[in-house]
Amino acid sequence: KNKTRALYWYREAKKEKLITAYTAVGNVYFENKKYKEAIEEYQEGIKQGGITGYSSIAKVYLDENYSGYNVDEALYYLEKGVKNESATAMIQLGKMYIEGKGVIQDYTTAKELFEKAKAKEDLDANGQLALMYLNGWGVSKDIEKAKALFQEAYEDHNTATTYEMAKACLENKISTVSNGLSYLFDIAQRTGHSVCNDAKKTLIDYFASHTAVL
Repeated sequence: KNKTRALYWYREAKKEKLITAYTAVGNVYFENKKYKEAIEEYQEGIKQGGITGYSSIAKVYLDENYSGYNVDEALYYLEKGVKNESATAMIQLGKMYIEGKGVIQDYTTAKELFEKAKAKEDLDANGQLALMYLNGWGVSKDIEKAKALFQEAYEDHNTATTYEMAKACLENKISTVSNGLSYLFDIAQRTGHSVCNDAKKTLIDYFASHTAVL
Protein backbone atom coordinates (compact mmCIF):
# COMPACT_ATOMS: atom_id res chain seq x y z
CA LYS A 1 0.00 0.00 0.00
CA ASN A 2 2.78 2.44 0.92
CA LYS A 3 4.66 1.59 -2.29
CA THR A 4 1.51 2.23 -4.33
CA ARG A 5 1.07 5.61 -2.67
CA ALA A 6 4.74 6.45 -3.19
CA LEU A 7 4.52 5.47 -6.85
CA TYR A 8 1.53 7.80 -7.26
CA TRP A 9 3.43 10.79 -5.87
CA TYR A 10 6.54 9.97 -7.86
CA ARG A 11 4.43 9.96 -11.02
CA GLU A 12 2.94 13.29 -10.03
CA ALA A 13 6.46 14.64 -9.59
CA LYS A 14 7.35 13.39 -13.07
CA LYS A 15 4.68 15.70 -14.48
CA GLU A 16 6.77 18.56 -13.15
CA LYS A 17 9.82 17.07 -14.90
CA LEU A 18 11.60 16.44 -11.60
CA ILE A 19 14.58 14.32 -12.65
CA THR A 20 14.86 12.44 -9.35
CA ALA A 21 11.28 11.23 -9.76
CA TYR A 22 12.26 9.08 -12.76
CA THR A 23 14.91 7.35 -10.67
CA ALA A 24 12.47 6.90 -7.81
CA VAL A 25 9.81 5.32 -10.05
CA GLY A 26 12.47 3.16 -11.67
CA ASN A 27 13.60 1.98 -8.24
CA VAL A 28 10.06 0.93 -7.33
CA TYR A 29 9.84 -1.11 -10.54
CA PHE A 30 13.28 -2.59 -9.90
CA GLU A 31 12.37 -3.66 -6.37
CA ASN A 32 9.32 -5.40 -7.79
CA LYS A 33 11.46 -7.10 -10.46
CA LYS A 34 9.79 -5.19 -13.30
CA TYR A 35 13.11 -4.72 -15.02
CA LYS A 36 11.95 -3.50 -18.43
CA GLU A 37 9.83 -0.76 -16.86
CA ALA A 38 12.68 0.20 -14.54
CA ILE A 39 15.10 0.64 -17.45
CA GLU A 40 12.54 2.77 -19.32
CA GLU A 41 12.17 5.10 -16.32
CA TYR A 42 15.93 5.40 -15.83
CA GLN A 43 16.41 6.15 -19.53
CA GLU A 44 13.74 8.84 -19.41
CA GLY A 45 15.54 10.41 -16.46
CA ILE A 46 18.74 10.52 -18.52
CA LYS A 47 16.86 12.20 -21.37
CA GLN A 48 15.69 14.85 -18.91
CA GLY A 49 19.30 15.59 -17.98
CA GLY A 50 19.84 13.27 -15.03
CA ILE A 51 23.03 11.27 -14.54
CA THR A 52 22.06 8.74 -11.85
CA GLY A 53 20.19 6.74 -14.48
CA TYR A 54 23.43 5.37 -15.92
CA SER A 55 24.38 3.48 -12.77
CA SER A 56 20.76 2.51 -12.17
CA ILE A 57 20.50 0.87 -15.59
CA ALA A 58 23.81 -0.89 -14.94
CA LYS A 59 22.35 -2.18 -11.68
CA VAL A 60 19.51 -3.81 -13.62
CA TYR A 61 21.84 -5.49 -16.10
CA LEU A 62 23.93 -6.83 -13.21
CA ASP A 63 20.93 -8.35 -11.43
CA GLU A 64 21.19 -12.11 -11.93
CA ASN A 65 17.42 -12.44 -11.61
CA TYR A 66 16.99 -10.38 -14.78
CA SER A 67 16.63 -12.49 -17.92
CA GLY A 68 18.58 -9.80 -19.77
CA TYR A 69 21.56 -10.04 -17.42
CA ASN A 70 24.49 -8.58 -19.34
CA VAL A 71 27.80 -7.44 -17.86
CA ASP A 72 28.89 -5.76 -21.11
CA GLU A 73 25.73 -3.62 -21.16
CA ALA A 74 26.32 -2.69 -17.54
CA LEU A 75 29.87 -1.62 -18.33
CA TYR A 76 28.64 0.42 -21.30
CA TYR A 77 26.29 2.45 -19.10
CA LEU A 78 28.79 2.82 -16.28
CA GLU A 79 31.43 4.16 -18.65
CA LYS A 80 28.88 6.62 -20.04
CA GLY A 81 28.01 7.62 -16.49
CA VAL A 82 31.65 8.26 -15.64
CA LYS A 83 32.03 10.43 -18.75
CA ASN A 84 29.01 12.40 -17.55
CA GLU A 85 30.57 12.86 -14.10
CA SER A 86 28.28 10.48 -12.20
CA ALA A 87 29.93 9.66 -8.85
CA THR A 88 27.65 6.64 -8.42
CA ALA A 89 28.83 5.25 -11.76
CA MET A 90 32.43 5.84 -10.69
CA ILE A 91 31.85 3.78 -7.55
CA GLN A 92 30.16 0.91 -9.39
CA LEU A 93 32.77 0.80 -12.15
CA GLY A 94 35.54 0.93 -9.57
CA LYS A 95 34.05 -2.09 -7.80
CA MET A 96 34.06 -3.99 -11.09
CA TYR A 97 37.77 -3.24 -11.51
CA ILE A 98 38.37 -4.45 -7.95
CA GLU A 99 36.55 -7.72 -8.68
CA GLY A 100 37.75 -8.07 -12.27
CA LYS A 101 34.12 -8.42 -13.32
CA GLY A 102 33.83 -7.97 -17.08
CA VAL A 103 37.19 -6.19 -17.06
CA ILE A 104 40.80 -7.04 -16.25
CA GLN A 105 41.31 -6.58 -12.51
CA ASP A 106 42.99 -3.21 -12.03
CA TYR A 107 43.37 -1.74 -8.55
CA THR A 108 45.01 1.43 -9.87
CA THR A 109 42.03 2.30 -12.07
CA ALA A 110 39.64 1.42 -9.24
CA LYS A 111 41.45 3.74 -6.83
CA GLU A 112 41.41 6.57 -9.37
CA LEU A 113 37.66 6.16 -9.80
CA PHE A 114 37.03 6.06 -6.04
CA GLU A 115 39.17 9.16 -5.48
CA LYS A 116 37.34 10.99 -8.25
CA ALA A 117 34.02 10.08 -6.62
CA LYS A 118 35.33 11.18 -3.20
CA ALA A 119 36.28 14.55 -4.70
CA LYS A 120 32.59 14.86 -5.58
CA GLU A 121 31.82 14.23 -1.89
CA ASP A 122 30.34 10.79 -2.46
CA LEU A 123 30.93 9.08 0.88
CA ASP A 124 30.47 5.60 -0.57
CA ALA A 125 33.93 6.27 -2.01
CA ASN A 126 35.31 6.43 1.53
CA GLY A 127 34.17 2.88 2.16
CA GLN A 128 35.75 1.56 -1.02
CA LEU A 129 39.04 3.35 -0.37
CA ALA A 130 38.98 2.14 3.23
CA LEU A 131 38.62 -1.45 2.01
CA MET A 132 41.59 -0.98 -0.31
CA TYR A 133 43.81 0.23 2.55
CA LEU A 134 42.39 -2.37 4.93
CA ASN A 135 43.21 -5.25 2.59
CA GLY A 136 46.23 -3.83 0.79
CA TRP A 137 44.54 -3.96 -2.62
CA GLY A 138 47.02 -2.17 -4.89
CA VAL A 139 48.20 0.00 -1.99
CA SER A 140 50.31 -0.50 1.13
CA LYS A 141 48.09 -1.85 3.89
CA ASP A 142 47.27 1.03 6.24
CA ILE A 143 44.81 0.22 9.04
CA GLU A 144 44.83 3.74 10.49
CA LYS A 145 44.00 5.27 7.12
CA ALA A 146 41.20 2.74 6.65
CA LYS A 147 39.79 3.56 10.11
CA ALA A 148 39.87 7.30 9.38
CA LEU A 149 38.00 6.86 6.09
CA PHE A 150 35.41 4.61 7.72
CA GLN A 151 34.95 7.03 10.61
CA GLU A 152 34.48 10.01 8.30
CA ALA A 153 31.66 8.24 6.48
CA TYR A 154 30.10 7.02 9.75
CA GLU A 155 29.98 10.54 11.14
CA ASP A 156 28.15 11.59 7.99
CA HIS A 157 25.66 8.73 8.51
CA ASN A 158 26.69 6.87 5.37
CA THR A 159 24.90 3.55 5.77
CA ALA A 160 26.76 1.46 3.17
CA THR A 161 30.20 2.40 4.48
CA THR A 162 29.15 1.92 8.11
CA TYR A 163 28.10 -1.61 7.20
CA GLU A 164 31.53 -2.33 5.70
CA MET A 165 33.13 -0.91 8.86
CA ALA A 166 30.94 -3.13 11.04
CA LYS A 167 31.97 -6.25 9.11
CA ALA A 168 35.63 -5.29 9.46
CA CYS A 169 35.11 -4.94 13.22
CA LEU A 170 33.51 -8.39 13.43
CA GLU A 171 36.69 -9.77 11.88
CA ASN A 172 38.80 -7.84 14.44
CA LYS A 173 40.52 -5.95 11.63
CA ILE A 174 40.01 -2.37 12.80
CA SER A 175 38.23 -2.53 16.16
CA THR A 176 36.42 -4.84 18.54
CA VAL A 177 33.59 -7.25 17.79
CA SER A 178 31.52 -5.35 20.33
CA ASN A 179 31.87 -2.14 18.29
CA GLY A 180 30.97 -4.05 15.13
CA LEU A 181 27.76 -5.32 16.71
CA SER A 182 26.92 -1.81 17.87
CA TYR A 183 27.30 -0.48 14.32
CA LEU A 184 25.14 -3.32 12.98
CA PHE A 185 22.35 -2.59 15.47
CA ASP A 186 22.51 1.06 14.42
CA ILE A 187 22.19 0.19 10.72
CA ALA A 188 19.46 -2.40 11.30
CA GLN A 189 17.23 0.31 12.78
CA ARG A 190 17.63 2.55 9.73
CA THR A 191 15.51 2.45 6.58
CA GLY A 192 15.92 3.40 2.94
CA HIS A 193 19.01 1.35 2.07
CA SER A 194 19.38 -2.28 1.03
CA VAL A 195 22.18 -2.87 3.53
CA CYS A 196 19.76 -2.26 6.42
CA ASN A 197 18.36 -5.72 5.74
CA ASP A 198 21.89 -7.05 5.20
CA ALA A 199 22.80 -5.78 8.68
CA LYS A 200 19.82 -7.59 10.20
CA LYS A 201 20.83 -10.82 8.47
CA THR A 202 24.45 -10.43 9.59
CA LEU A 203 23.29 -9.98 13.20
CA ILE A 204 21.04 -13.05 13.00
CA ASP A 205 23.82 -15.14 11.48
CA TYR A 206 26.33 -13.92 14.06
CA PHE A 207 24.18 -14.73 17.09
CA ALA A 208 23.00 -18.02 15.58
CA SER A 209 26.58 -19.20 15.08
CA HIS A 210 27.75 -18.06 18.51
CA THR A 211 24.72 -19.53 20.26
CA ALA A 212 25.49 -22.82 18.55
CA VAL A 213 29.04 -22.67 19.95
CA LEU A 214 27.72 -22.00 23.43
